[in-house]
Amino acid sequence: VGWSVAGNVDNWLGFGGNEAGTILADTYGDITGLVNLRDILVVFRSEGLVLGRSTGQATPAFYFENFDKDGGVGTPFPGTVAADRSIAYFVGNDDIYSFNLNELRPIGGKARRTILDLCKTYDMKAALVKDVGRQRQSYYILSTAGNSAITWLYNITQDTWQRWELGNCCAQGPFFFPISDH
Repeated sequence: VGWSVAGNVDNWLGFGGNEAGTILADTYGDITGLVNLRDILVVFRSEGLVLGRSTGQATPAFYFENFDKDGGVGTPFPGTVAADRSIAYFVGNDDIYSFNLNELRPIGGKARRTILDLCKTYDMKAALVKDVGRQRQSYYILSTAGNSAITWLYNITQDTWQRWELGNCCAQGPFFFPISDH
């Protein structure tokens, strides 16, 4: 990861060494996502999370540190990361997680194994929808791409999962219908 001098996109800082955390260490595998949570850059790697903080100085501009010193929870599924300003959601190697900079919380529940299997088969895409309807519900949404359209909705407010599939009824066109609650 590199950046230009402030105000000058033609002047890039060097990539020699790991001065005060200015270069991400080659640990935790590939970079699979980036989100900003409360002014901290969260770098999702296939085998861990890295937090980037601004130093407030010209050089080094950023300081990076591993969230979990031993590694472990990351995401090998790049399309599954979605976040708002305070919390991120993603599919990890062994569960689906919420992350608020302090805590990784498994949220997969009974839907965990099915969603992990889908992520291994399909290119899943994620979205976050906040404050929907009169009850102000918020959802983390995972959908498959292509002909087999399967969508999983995680109701953040109620901590529940629901599976939907894209169907086709006669000449009425496509519609979604719930398959199961988890």
